[in-house]
Amino acid sequence: MFKKLFFTLVRKYRHATIPRWIILGMDLILFCIAFFAAKALCNGTVYINLKQIAFEFFTALVCCFIGFFISGSYRSIIRHSGINDILKVVVAAIVPLAIQWSANIVNNNLHFIPTQYLLSYRESAMIAAFLIVLMVIMRLSAQRIYNDYFKHRRPQKNVVIYGAGAAGVITQNALKHDQYFEYRVVAFIDDDVMKIGQQLDGVPVLGSHTVMSANFVKKRKVQQLIIAIPGIRNLHKQAISNRALDLG
Repeated sequence: MFKKLFFTLVRKYRHATIPRWIILGMDLILFCIAFFAAKALCNGTVYINLKQIAFEFFTALVCCFIGFFISGSYRSIIRHSGINDILKVVVAAIVPLAIQWSANIVNNNLHFIPTQYLLSYRESAMIAAFLIVLMVIMRLSAQRIYNDYFKHRRPQKNVVIYGAGAAGVITQNALKHDQYFEYRVVAFIDDDVMKIGQQLDGVPVLGSHTVMSANFVKKRKVQQLIIAIPGIRNLHKQAISNRALDLG
């Protein structure tokens, strides 16, 4: 049943935003897992006192709801989760922890309810830690699954940029945001011997004799050459173009 439900949701929302109530529901399921895992680790078993467990679970659930609404963690688009979303997850777990610890401190002084009906400091901290880990894993897993299996893939092109200067870097950054192709810069070409052998943004800088050879083009499957040299002379530009055309 759960497998069928999962694939139904995946097919329905693979190119759309998952409703907030579904994300909230998944986070609450993760809270339940974190709660009972923490109780089991702290006490050796979750079957201690059914009435006590129910009261602790209800109060922790209310605190968790407050944390989720304050942080807005369920409002995120999980397939595009980033640092801000991770911070929201941390806030969502820290808020109920702070409420529960404050309740313990107040109850220790005023004795509103028996102490055993409140989560201990250790249990509250473990629930918060488990919840953070589970929520982060869920969001990163959803993002990974979306990127690997459902994201629209652009055709890939291996390119070489002639010019390892500022213009070359600007060109590389512009290619990363192209809407139609996924450009992969396999090498920079530069005539400056001081630059040859270095790397630019993780891409090797090589000489023209190395890159503009049939062996290199075939081995690295180069499909396009882009000249990124401001103020290049027309004769030099024509010579580079003719050499590239000869290589196919």
